[in-house]
Amino acid sequence: KSKGEIDKVKEEIKDQIKDVSDALNGFKEVVNTTFKDSVIDAAEKEVLVSKIETLNKEKKDIDTQYNSLYLDLNLSTSIKNNLKSSYDSYVSKHNSLKVGLENIISDNIITDTEKNQMNTLLENYSTSLANIHSAMNKAIDDISTGKSKGEIDKVKEELKGNITDVDSKVNGIDS
Repeated sequence: KSKGEIDKVKEEIKDQIKDVSDALNGFKEVVNTTFKDSVIDAAEKEVLVSKIETLNKEKKDIDTQYNSLYLDLNLSTSIKNNLKSSYDSYVSKHNSLKVGLENIISDNIITDTEKNQMNTLLENYSTSLANIHSAMNKAIDDISTGKSKGEIDKVKEELKGNITDVDSKVNGIDS
């Protein structure tokens, strides 16, 4: 891919990560507001659930991009392993946030311990989101390098073939 195409893919990933980040920030705002009085009423619970659904929706874009990168044949093993590790961590943090929220709001009362637990879950999610973003950018660079190397190797093989043809024709003239 050309530099312009690589930059375009990176920009798409950046936009997808920003969408998830924006959804996460919206979720954080709702958590901070609804957890203040230590009681979760039905309306607040509904808003929290809708915010998690938004995160789920935005996560699907990350899943799609991850699968595309992970399955690319030009991705080197070490970068692929790093991408998978970062993605698995992101998925784990996403699921932990969902389950944590469900557990915390199940009794409609929020303790200080639960507030701290939710803050930790949100921070872990933010960190994993930054890590998957970085891993995806490294994967794009690696794929680009792999494709370039493959194209160079192909040209080298063609040149070898041409040199062999010329060599045999020169040898034929000498005979």
